[in-house]
Amino acid sequence: MAHDEASDSRADRIQLCGRLAAILDGRRIDENLTGREDRVLFAYLVVHRLSPAEPTELVRALWPEQPPTDADHHVARLLRRLRRILGHHLELRPYVQLRLRGDAFVDTEAAAEAVHRAEAAVARRDWTTSWPAARVALHTARRTFLPGARASWIDTQRRRLSDIELRALECIAATGLGLGGNELISAERSARALIEREPLRESGYRHLMLALTRRGNQAEALQSYTELARRLEKEVGIGPSPEMQALRQQLTQGGPQAAPLAPDTMTRTFMFTDICDSTALLSTVGDQAWRHILEWHDRLMEQVIGQHHGEIMDRAGDGVFCAFDKPADAVRCAVTLQQRLAAHRVEHGFAPSVRIGLHADRAVLTRGKYAGRGVHLAARVAALAGPGEILITGSTADAVEARLQQRRPAVLKGIPDPVEIGVLRWDQ
Repeated sequence: MAHDEASDSRADRIQLCGRLAAILDGRRIDENLTGREDRVLFAYLVVHRLSPAEPTELVRALWPEQPPTDADHHVARLLRRLRRILGHHLELRPYVQLRLRGDAFVDTEAAAEAVHRAEAAVARRDWTTSWPAARVALHTARRTFLPGARASWIDTQRRRLSDIELRALECIAATGLGLGGNELISAERSARALIEREPLRESGYRHLMLALTRRGNQAEALQSYTELARRLEKEVGIGPSPEMQALRQQLTQGGPQAAPLAPDTMTRTFMFTDICDSTALLSTVGDQAWRHILEWHDRLMEQVIGQHHGEIMDRAGDGVFCAFDKPADAVRCAVTLQQRLAAHRVEHGFAPSVRIGLHADRAVLTRGKYAGRGVHLAARVAALAGPGEILITGSTADAVEARLQQRRPAVLKGIPDPVEIGVLRWDQ
C-alpha cells in the first residue's frame, strides 16, 4: 500500500484491489480480517458506505447464490466480529453503516478521481498533470478487485475499474503524443493495449495512427485504419466514423506531424444541482445533522457523477457544477441521482430534495474551468427547476431523443432570446 497519499499517519486508508489492506486511525486492521467472509463484508461496507445497509442486503452480498439456512444469524455474528475490529467506525444500530474520515483514502475511489483529473488535464493540454494522474489510475485499475470473490456487486466494481483502465490508457496515449520525443513509444504502447482490450474502440486506433505517423511509420498507421475498417464491417456492419476518415485523409496527404490538440472551445454538457430549501432544512435539523447530510450528499454526487464519466468543476455551498463529454451520460447521471435519492427516501425515511438543470453547448476552457454562455444558461435552467425535478433544454433533449414534459419557451436571466426547456421524467 502506497504511503504518499496523505501526510496524516492516522488517516483512514483502504486498498480493495489486489491484496486487501486497511488502516483506520493509524492502526492496521486488515490482519484481523482472516476469513473470506470478513474481507468481503468489510469491502461491501466500504463500497456502499454512502447508504445504510439492511441485513438482507448483506446476505446477498456474502452469498449471492445459495445462502446458508442460518444466514441472518451468521451475518449478525460477522457484524459483531467486525465491530470489535473496527470500533466506532462501524454502526450497528439503528442500521449498519461504516463511517470513515472525510479525507479517507480508498484506492477504487482514488483511481476514479485520478482518471477524471487526467482527462481534464488532457483537455487543457496540461501534460505534467495528466501523466502522473493517469498512471495512478492505471496502476490501481489493473489490480483485481477482491481477488477470488464472486458476486454481482463485485462484478460491477470490476467493470468500473475496467472502464477506468481504458480511460487511463487513452490519457496516457494522448499525453505521450502531447509530450512527443521518447514518450511517443508510450503512446504507441498504450494505444495497442487499448486495441487489444477493445478491438472496436476507435480511440485506440486514432492514437496508434498518430503515434506511428509521428515515429515515421505512416504505412503502418494507414494499415491500422484498414484493420479498424475491416473489424467494424465484420462485427457491426458499419464503417469508421467521419473523424477517423478525416484523420486517414490527413495522413495520406502527409500530415499531421503533430498530434491534434484539444481546442480551447469545445462542446460539453453542463449539469448544475442544488439542494432545495437548504436554509429551512438547516434550521430544522441543526448544524451537526446538516453536516452529516452534506457529507452524504457530496459522496453520493461524487460517486454517481464519476460512474457516468462526469467531471466536477466546482462546488458552491450545497450545489455542484459538473461537465460531461456526452449528453447521454449527463442525462443518465441526472436520472440516476434522482432515483438514488428517491430510493434512499423510501428505505430510510429521508433524503434532501435536489433540483437539476442540464444544457449542452459550446464553452471555452480557461485555466481548467469552463466559461461562456452555455455555462450560464445551464445554471439558469437549474435555477428554474423544482424540488426533485430535472429541467433540460430542448436542444439537449433532442440530441439524446429524450421525451420531455411541460416543454415550453422560457426567458432566462441574462439570455436575450427565449430558450426551450422541459421536464425530464425520471420515475418511469
